[in-house]
Amino acid sequence: MQHKECQAGWRQGGCSAPDEDRRGQDDIFRAGGKISHRSSDEQELGVVAVVAQQLHDGKDVANERAARTARQTGPIRLKAQAFKPESDIPAQFTCDGSNLSPALTWTAPPAGAQSFALVMEDPDAPAGTWIHWVAYDLPATERGLPEGIEPTGMLSSGMKQGQNDFGRIGYGGPCPPPGSAHRYWFRLFALDTKLGLKPGATRAQLERAMRGHVLAQTDMMARYRRAS
Repeated sequence: MQHKECQAGWRQGGCSAPDEDRRGQDDIFRAGGKISHRSSDEQELGVVAVVAQQLHDGKDVANERAARTARQTGPIRLKAQAFKPESDIPAQFTCDGSNLSPALTWTAPPAGAQSFALVMEDPDAPAGTWIHWVAYDLPATERGLPEGIEPTGMLSSGMKQGQNDFGRIGYGGPCPPPGSAHRYWFRLFALDTKLGLKPGATRAQLERAMRGHVLAQTDMMARYRRAS
């Protein structure tokens, strides 16, 4: 006794035909709603052709998935002018100094990019990941940000800034409790659209708006430790 899905789909080559359906089918081949008379050999060749086409289609799907993965993982690169990846963040960019946002630069995005979004976060914060900076609708023509971005919702370039976990708009520098160093991740996203969010959006709101629009992303991590 075959499964009902097999009984419904055996003619597409997924299952063998039930005995009662196989009778009288050696010389009948159904295609496109028409009935034509074919030999068993011709019918077998027809099934082989169907299977070959399915394999070809499956290969195309796999190739498309690979292309999507490539678009989502590169090839932009991000760096800070005042410190190297995985190095210490200078105090001037923290709450122990001037609390300035660092100057950042990045390479060109993939074709079709319409804007960038930027997030800075600390996954080592005692209460869970702490958001230090949310920015979006950066023009796709931009290749960086200068030091000391003004803490305002919207800049003259069209870039907007969201709310950080200090409850303020714009950048909030590292300010961990004394002890071990915390990691600070700068995450840059190239998007195929301008998000149109209002100034003051949260990280969660940004993430929802970006779904399905990320062409590429890149990360950079640096550390900061407060001795006392």
